[in-house]
Amino acid sequence: AGLAVTLPRVTKIEAIRISGLETLSENAILAALGDIGNENLFSLNLHEIERSIELNPRVARARVHRVLPSALAIDIQERSAVASIMINTEQGTKLVLVDGEGIAFASIDAEDSRNPELPVISGIQFEQFSPGQRLPDLLKPLFVELAAVKRDSPELLRAFSEIRVERISGSSVELLLYPVHMKTAVRLPLKFDTDALRSALVVLDILRSRGLGNQPSEIDFHAGTVVYQAKEAVSG
Repeated sequence: AGLAVTLPRVTKIEAIRISGLETLSENAILAALGDIGNENLFSLNLHEIERSIELNPRVARARVHRVLPSALAIDIQERSAVASIMINTEQGTKLVLVDGEGIAFASIDAEDSRNPELPVISGIQFEQFSPGQRLPDLLKPLFVELAAVKRDSPELLRAFSEIRVERISGSSVELLLYPVHMKTAVRLPLKFDTDALRSALVVLDILRSRGLGNQPSEIDFHAGTVVYQAKEAVSG
């Protein structure tokens, strides 16, 4: 009987500990919890709390657990941007952050200094955009590879300012990558890796050393061999 009386008082939530935040504020997480201050620690549905927090487009995963005698611990994994995409809205063009799962999760300003090294992806159209929207499955390999490159060789992403998605057919997509310091574009298949990017940069360095830094309009790595197309001369 004594236990039945004292247990609810002992297990009342007195502290909420949040970890893993990078861009989000604690208030943004607390707002998703609602009024749980008077709840009993053992009466909470932890899975429902996790799902409520994960409704925030910036949250990739939330894990909630009890810490006896009276605390609730919340571990947040925020979405990590691997690129930004340009979308057109009624207010004009804006940039949206995309993670390695192909989730477009937050709008940013074009001058946003927090992500100065992310390549911009163009050629993707939205009929209507809302944060948390998943990009077409056809493009998922692109964001998976970008996440791997960002993790293993982030300097390679800094070498390119824009990645343009070009649909060759209904199910075939190729990429045009534009280097930061050259006008020559690099054509790659949708699924690429760090070796392909390194090889492309080596070829670009060779062209630049031969005084051809801006001469070929593009070099094509799509077929596994290097093919480049020179710009045609214009008379007059």
